[in-house]
Amino acid sequence: MNPYMITGPAQIGISGGRTSGHMVYMILEARGGTLPPDVHLFFQNTGK
Repeated sequence: MNPYMITGPAQIGISGGRTSGHMVYMILEARGGTLPPDVHLFFQNTGK
């Protein structure tokens, strides 16, 4: 079972850092390069 195989509906918050970028890469790799229409990525500026 691949933990990066995200199924929807889902929203994924990313900060733009290295670990967020890696997580998105792994999710896209697990899904063949695309996300289902009911899975959304949201940029969240967590910096000061």
